[in-house]
Amino acid sequence: VELWGEAFRINPGSCINGGEYGMSLTNAQRPLDAVPVLWETHRRELESGWFNSTIQRTTSAASKWQRMNQLLTTRFKLTTALGNAGHCPKAVPLIDEALQLIEARLPALIVEKTEVDPNDGDEMKALTESEMQLGRNKAYLLVAKSRCATNLATMGQVAVLAVHASPHLPFAQDHVNSVSSLMEEARRTSGLAPEKVGISFAKNPDGGQNAVRSFHQLA
Repeated sequence: VELWGEAFRINPGSCINGGEYGMSLTNAQRPLDAVPVLWETHRRELESGWFNSTIQRTTSAASKWQRMNQLLTTRFKLTTALGNAGHCPKAVPLIDEALQLIEARLPALIVEKTEVDPNDGDEMKALTESEMQLGRNKAYLLVAKSRCATNLATMGQVAVLAVHASPHLPFAQDHVNSVSSLMEEARRTSGLAPEKVGISFAKNPDGGQNAVRSFHQLA
């Protein structure tokens, strides 16, 4: 946190510094501090046609997909911070918007791969990596959405979708395993089916910034 905080203090206009500092705050259980940093970083990215000077100097198709993936990565960081702070009603619409964008744009990327010059191996490699990164970003966003679910069944269903989006991503696999454990614990201790287990968030009574998740029986 200290390292990225100092980098952000020196150059707050850097999207890289803002994204990394915001995520380091989130990982340090300070999501309320992270949210304004990530909001501002994401706003700057969205308003700037080409926020990365390297991308600005090239006209390759892959560079445009790299920019989209960077925007989606920041969106994931922002929605994770919002979710950890218990602000899921704000996080979920942002997640859904990003997921809809991925679904709408992915066919165009697949078409572009078929149109690449067969002799341009670098461009094909870059487009293939962009496609894989879109899958990873989709998985990350689905994990964020799963964590904001209001019942255990939905949490599990969305967690499985995250694994399907990027089957080899440890982050998604770890999450689905964690949710499976929660479901098994609910069955063992209460006998309730996952769809009967509601999830809610409340302020941390110890004063911490991470919201406290609790479970209750649904009617």
